Amino acid sequence: MWVFVNDGKGTFKKQASYKTGKLPHYLVAFDADRDGKPDLVTANKDSKDLSILRNFGNGTFDQEIRYNLRTEPTAMYAANLDADTGIDLAVVSSSSADLAILVNIYKAR
Repeated sequence: MWVFVNDGKGTFKKQASYKTGKLPHYLVAFDADRDGKPDLVTANKDSKDLSILRNFGNGTFDQEIRYNLRTEPTAMYAANLDADTGIDLAVVSSSSADLAILVNIYKAR
């Protein structure tokens, strides 16, 4: 995955490359770790998992953290699904007709 950070002058800085699972199929940006900075999550179809990249807040991201789904994710939606303060994920697999709900229980330090 490549990230192009806006330099504030109408152009982008040099691309940064980040490792994800095989065949990232979908991407969402949201504050997964509740630190006020949008993190990136990819749904990786061939490796049947999610990659979460935490945002350092300076235009760079941490290395991926993987979450195994055991099925091919084909769509993903981020929203507060349980009426608390965290954003959760709903992940759909059309190959298995599964819906996975990942509830965000991350506690900011």
